[in-house]
Amino acid sequence: MTEFKHQYLSVNNARIHAVEAGQGPLVLLIHGFPELWHSWRYQLQFLAESGFRAVAFDQRGYGRSSKFWNPEAYRIHRLVDDGFLQFKFPLEPKAKTKTRKTKR
Repeated sequence: MTEFKHQYLSVNNARIHAVEAGQGPLVLLIHGFPELWHSWRYQLQFLAESGFRAVAFDQRGYGRSSKFWNPEAYRIHRLVDDGFLQFKFPLEPKAKTKTRKTKR
């Protein structure tokens, strides 16, 4: 059985709960409403056993990730940035990212 590594990431002014399994090229799994990282548990295991580093996370407002009272915190650009900015965290130090500047 594949071991899952749980950790908390500071991304976009939020604490994001992420779960990693395996080693190799990164595959980022993002859940929809109303699910959690746990929805990807079988895919995490399969991808890890297939030679990938799979990462699933609880989006802001879900599971063990930060929750916010202000509805603005859940705008689509914030959710997209949370996923995008995860490429800067230590699970994938070689990933290349560019900072996007958008009007908000």
